[in-house]
Amino acid sequence: MPNVNRQDLEALRNIVSQAHLIVSTEPLIAGGIERARELLDAAERLADFLLADSQVAASRRS
Repeated sequence: MPNVNRQDLEALRNIVSQAHLIVSTEPLIAGGIERARELLDAAERLADFLLADSQVAASRRS
C-alpha cells in the first residue's frame, strides 16, 4: 500500500474503535445506533479511498 500513511490507518482504526465502544455500551446510549452508523459509513469511505489510492499507485508502477 504505497500511498497509505500511518495517519490514515490510525484515523481508520480510531473511527472503528469509536463505533465499537458505542455498540459495546450497556445500556446503549441515546442516539448510539445513529452515531455508530455514521462512524461506520465514514470508515467505509476512508477504506475505499485508501484502497483506490493504493491501486492507482500500483498501476503507476506497472
